[in-house]
Amino acid sequence: LYGAGLVLVLRNLAATRGARQRTDLLASAFQRSAESLVLTDADYVIVEVNPAFERISGYTAAEVVGRNGRFLRAERSALLEQTDMGRVLRTEGRWTGEVWNRGKDGREYPLWLTISAAHDDAGQLVHYICSSTDITEHKRVADRLAVSYHALHAISQGVVITDAQENFTEVNAAFCQITGYLEADILGRNCRFLQGPDTDRTEVAAMRLAIAGRRPYSGELVNYRPDGEAFWAELSVAPILDAAGQVSHFIGTVRDRNAGQADQSFISAMELEHYPGMTERSIEA
Repeated sequence: LYGAGLVLVLRNLAATRGARQRTDLLASAFQRSAESLVLTDADYVIVEVNPAFERISGYTAAEVVGRNGRFLRAERSALLEQTDMGRVLRTEGRWTGEVWNRGKDGREYPLWLTISAAHDDAGQLVHYICSSTDITEHKRVADRLAVSYHALHAISQGVVITDAQENFTEVNAAFCQITGYLEADILGRNCRFLQGPDTDRTEVAAMRLAIAGRRPYSGELVNYRPDGEAFWAELSVAPILDAAGQVSHFIGTVRDRNAGQADQSFISAMELEHYPGMTERSIEA
């Protein structure tokens, strides 16, 4: 071969070599991906899976290749493919959402799944590419946070969370009731705004010293409501450390001391009314 013919052959060889390198690269990425990857045909019959799929599901490739991928679905997700998932795949060629699968050991686990349709040059559907991540731990954390959130807002004691700069990031309804401020008027502000002229600066300094030393603090301070009314606040503040041991937030509880005294006075009065033989001194004792 000479001239243009030789050049054409060399170009074809280079193109073939380049295509082979790209194929090898894609195959390596498929095998090394941390996400579970499943390749099916147009009828959802599994053609190939990667090691991440085997680790998450407990099935080996030999146990699933040739089977319809629907067998992996837990009952709670079975209707998805007949409704939302199937409709979106047909119209848009891509679906993303949460599903539940059942592993080889019978355990059901949640996945964040993306399915993409692959077509040939003629536009015919030939494959589905399914990539997924096990979100079991994510959901467990989310559930714990949801419980903590509801507990935070159900408790009768004032609870606050600030960032490391002591700016409010979360308050509960009881704190708003104690201080008289709306949540929207509190979030983002520094906790010092509740202090005023009669706030004991020595006690504030003691609190600052404890906070600087990343130690819990308990004490009493005069705080102020929006109308200027002063009240004694019983405070407890503790640092929250991140994984690196650095302060990321502070959590605090607040109780209106005057309200506590009023509650105790009411209880004492009720006891005297129902038990006339008791005296205030005996109640205090």
